[in-house]
Order: sequence, then C-alpha cells, then structure tokens
Amino acid sequence: MIFFTDRRKAVFHGAVFREAAGDVANPGRGWYRIYTYTLGEEGDCGLPPTLYEGETLALVLIDIGAYREKPLGEDCLGLINRVLECFAQGGRDIILRVAYDTQGKGMEREPSLFSQVRQHIGQLAPLLVRHSSHILVFQGLLVGSWGEMHTSKFVSEKYLWQLSQSFLTETRGKIRFAVRKPVQCRIVQPENAVGETLTGCFDDAIFASDTHLGTFGTEDRQTAGWTKPWRPVEEMEFLSKISEKVPFGGEALSGEKGMSPLETLDRLRALHVSYLNCVHEEARLREWKETEYAYGISLYDYIGAHLGYRFVVESVTCEKKKKENCLKLKVTNRGFACCAEELQFFLHLQAEEGSVIPVDCGLGTLGAGESLTVSVPLGDRQPEEGVCFYGELRRVRDQKRIVFANEGAGERLFLGRYESVG
Repeated sequence: MIFFTDRRKAVFHGAVFREAAGDVANPGRGWYRIYTYTLGEEGDCGLPPTLYEGETLALVLIDIGAYREKPLGEDCLGLINRVLECFAQGGRDIILRVAYDTQGKGMEREPSLFSQVRQHIGQLAPLLVRHSSHILVFQGLLVGSWGEMHTSKFVSEKYLWQLSQSFLTETRGKIRFAVRKPVQCRIVQPENAVGETLTGCFDDAIFASDTHLGTFGTEDRQTAGWTKPWRPVEEMEFLSKISEKVPFGGEALSGEKGMSPLETLDRLRALHVSYLNCVHEEARLREWKETEYAYGISLYDYIGAHLGYRFVVESVTCEKKKKENCLKLKVTNRGFACCAEELQFFLHLQAEEGSVIPVDCGLGTLGAGESLTVSVPLGDRQPEEGVCFYGELRRVRDQKRIVFANEGAGERLFLGRYESVG
C-alpha cells in the first residue's frame, strides 16, 4: 500500500484519452506467417529464421512425416527444441503445428498404427511444457493432410477423444490446443465442460463458403445433436464461447463474393478472430488492401488493428470511499476478441521511486466491445502536488507488456496528475 504525505492539498486531473489510429503490436494477436521445417532431412532447416519486423506471431509448422513409423529420435527432438528457442528469442508467440504431412497426402504420410501417434505425442510433450510460456496454441493433433485433421484414419470420435486426452495428460494441462472444426471440439469435451477446458478451434477456410468448406454443417443443433456439425449461425455462437479461453483464427479465403466492408467486419467480430495469415489467400488479402474503409485506411489495415484484443482507456477518475482514495480506469476492448489470458495492471507513481501498485484487473476476459472499470486503491492519505500516475499492463504467464491502443501510449500510459488547488 502507498501512503502519501499531506503537505499540500491537491486534486486529481485525469489525462485526455484518444484512441490510436493504427495497429498496436501486442502479444497473442495479429497477422502471422508460416515457417515450415521438415525434419529427418539434411541441413539446418533454415535456423535461425528471418523474422519480419513488427510481427508478434508466427505459425511454426514442423513436418515429422519421416518418423511416421518410428519414434522421434534425440536428433529430431533436439532440432524441434532449437526451432522453438529461435522463435522465443525473437519475441514471437508461437502457433505450433506438428504434422506428418505438408503435401496434402495425409493418409499416405501418417503412421500405420494409432499407437505410434500417441507415442509421438508423449515424446513431444516435455518439449511443449518447457516452451509453454511461448506457445499461444498448439494446432491439430498431428494427423490429417497439412495437419488439418481431415483425410486421416484417426479422426473418428474414438480416436479424437483418445488423442485429446493423451495430449492434455502428457502436457499436464499447460498447453492450449485447437482442433480444425467446432464439431471436433465438441467430440473431445463433454457438453457441460465447454468454455472450461484448454480446447479451441482454428479455421483455414474463413470466407471460403457459407459452411467454410465443411467447417460448419447445415442442420440445426437440435436435429444434429452434440457430435454432428451445426448450421453456421449456431457454430459461430459456439466458437464465441470457446474463444474466451483459446484464441481463434486461421486463414481468409475468397470463395464468398460481394461482401461489403461492414459485412466482413461483422463476420470477423462474430467469430472473435484473434489471428490471421497475412500471406494466404492472396486474392482475398489483395481485395482488402485495395478497399478503403475510412479516409486513408484500408480494410486490411483496419482488420489488422482489431484482430484479437484492443484495449483503449476511455477515462480516469479518482474517488474517495470512506477514508480511502481509489483510482478508477474505464477500459474498453475495441478488438474482435477477448485476450484469453490472465493480465495484471500496474499503477506507477512518478514522484515515488519504485512505487508500484499491482492489481488483478480482469481485462483478460473482457469481451469484444465490452467495457470494464479497473479500480486501484491508493491508501488513506491525500496525494501531494506533482504526483503523476502511469498505467502498465502485463501478461501474467510471461510478463510481456501489453500496450494500450491510446495515442501517445508506450510501455506505460500517462493517466493524470495531482495539482494544487487554487
């Protein structure tokens, strides 16, 4: 608790807050590129990778097809460790996909026996746990063409349930993972556990068709039941729920035509999209880049600025409750999705060296378009003239800073100061 001297009566003057116009680079959201590594071949697989400036995400695709009929050797595991270390040292959150196939030949390149898949998950698990603070989400469960959980022997309800349980058990609940379809997400968790597990979805066919190339179904929920695909509107409601725990994203394709900018944004908000591929699919991305959304701002840039969470401080006041002063910040999430992380707010006082007040703020679950008031207790004495307040937000699991999407915000946002009366 911070106590202030009472030498001179002062009043709090909050700063004037405006939302920043463009993107704010923050962890766990935004555009990503795919970096592919094929193991079991000669060479160093292109390590260290050339990373693009300003990007906070990377989809790391590791092809282990050469090991489909044998255990992962120490050389293989060592190289996977090096790959993950390179991206962690580059400051990237990792969307990790380990797969047997990167050629569209899932049935040919995956193991003959299901037991081999489970063994590989067990071998990978210690590495995943070691790098858990850098892995945003693990996509897929190794099987299917491109690791997308289709064209595979092992995507029946029985196999999916066993694979998911193996993954959760071996990684000790430290890694969030995403399956390719909402129906697969339902298969691997009971109906009464939705939103309480580490299971989410990814979608590499956003805007491809009304069902996202079979990602969604055509029957209503009541007719289809829990373990069959539902019609798009109901699947989107389902994705809205699970994206509160596991970030959702993927690739935007160009199948659906004639969508206005507002219809496009409404769809991305409805799906609570946190991350998108910035390279594929070129036709759709080019359309967004050539479409002006607002004066001087393309639809592509607007989408990029709102992927995932976007925290904007609206106002700050200082109130007195009984004998205690309390600073209150109104924060709005103007992004497409919640952060899906545990966050902590820190109030810094310029006039007091090392004076910091940490607060568990609840912003990590703040939904798209929602606002929340963060209360910071200041103690029972009146702050003196000249004391300036700055706010800082950090992700708990790795202490990465999260920058507010306000004009002039850096690592810390100026909130206001106490000035003398009269």
